[in-house]
Amino acid sequence: MSRNLTRLAETLGREVTAGDVEAGSWQRAQYAATLTADAYAAALETNTRIRRAMHQWWADGFDLLLTPTLGQPPPLLGAPAAIASTAFTRPFNLTGQPAISVPLHWTSDGLPVGVQLVGAYGREDLLIRTAAHLEKAKPWASHRPPAAEALATKRPVIDTEAQ
Repeated sequence: MSRNLTRLAETLGREVTAGDVEAGSWQRAQYAATLTADAYAAALETNTRIRRAMHQWWADGFDLLLTPTLGQPPPLLGAPAAIASTAFTRPFNLTGQPAISVPLHWTSDGLPVGVQLVGAYGREDLLIRTAAHLEKAKPWASHRPPAAEALATKRPVIDTEAQ
């Protein structure tokens, strides 16, 4: 993350400040800047072990892995996402495996609840075909969370007069 901010600064031609990025990104970059080369090497070793274990899991004959997309209901628009909420997506971001999230459930507040499907390396075709079958069985294109409806009708999402 720290390197990403360095590249962003090079692109912008100036120092990057906390106001240029999301709060969580800034915090992770600040933390990353404190790590030693030994800690970085240890993290790379751990990532390699996880990637190899995942590769072996697929080689053992599994086609798809089904997980929740988030570990908790989605945050409000503009609210920082808790790192715990990405517990199911983060491992596959790190291992580079293809994954897709499909909204197969809706909360009583009208927020989508995603189901994540993960495939073996190079099996995007299986993910897309499976997602297409799920969408046909349980269409979601017409569902809109309240915030999207508010944007479409230019209504406020939060009743500011009630506060």
